[in-house]
Amino acid sequence: MPIFRGHVVMIEVPVEVTVTGNRTFAFRQRQPNTRDYARYIYLKVHRETGLGPKPDLWIDWVEWEGPFVDTDVKPPHKRIFFKDWKTKEDDQYAREIIVRFANRAFRIKEPTKTFVDKLMGLYREQRKSGAGFRVAIKETLAVVLASPSFLYLIEPVPGEQKRRLNDLELAVRLSYFLWSGPPDEELLQVARAGKLNDPSILWQQSNRLLNDPRSAEFIRGFTHQWLHMDRLDFFQFNFRKYPEFDESIKEATRNEVYETIQFMLKTTARLATC
Repeated sequence: MPIFRGHVVMIEVPVEVTVTGNRTFAFRQRQPNTRDYARYIYLKVHRETGLGPKPDLWIDWVEWEGPFVDTDVKPPHKRIFFKDWKTKEDDQYAREIIVRFANRAFRIKEPTKTFVDKLMGLYREQRKSGAGFRVAIKETLAVVLASPSFLYLIEPVPGEQKRRLNDLELAVRLSYFLWSGPPDEELLQVARAGKLNDPSILWQQSNRLLNDPRSAEFIRGFTHQWLHMDRLDFFQFNFRKYPEFDESIKEATRNEVYETIQFMLKTTARLATC
């Protein structure tokens, strides 16, 4: 609850929270842009009040109102436990989970039967030692995440005969380039259908990925390296001449560059399709 000039002000913010992503809330307090300026402000106000600067914002309490959905298996976990786990605690269900998870983790290369059998052996050992169903699955899937097929992209390597990337390889490279993450189901379906090497389809999918919020990873990473945005952190400003320039304005300056590049890319893509 913020307090302004002795008055109590209640701020209500209606928010819709869906299962597809998290929502983050933050309060940013204006801060001096250098330690010298912070020291200067503190000493100046301390001489006047004997206490120092007042806080910009006090939050007395925060209240949440539902409806809230309380389920035993949280929505993100349903991608792994895709059935009612309470009634499916058997080897067949465990094997289905492992195969589905490994297929997604390996992106292109499907797990071999031998590999899955070894994982099932680990799962059974966990169960015999007293681990619960989900705990045993968790330990087993950790092995998948330590596999080279997950840690590395499987593509042609130096020394091999040069060839074009196949559709699945192209889908993975495109997704990691624009999203810094694995391809979604739509991109995989297009690749499995053998259509991604079609220039028009590739252009369509590239635009779709760029218009997705996940492309912010590409925009920030590319722009940061291209324009050497790290230099912004080393600039020193005369705090007496520019007292309003603080960390918030510096962050806004950085975001303005990112959003400008994003706007240019999306505008160019839109004009090209006209």
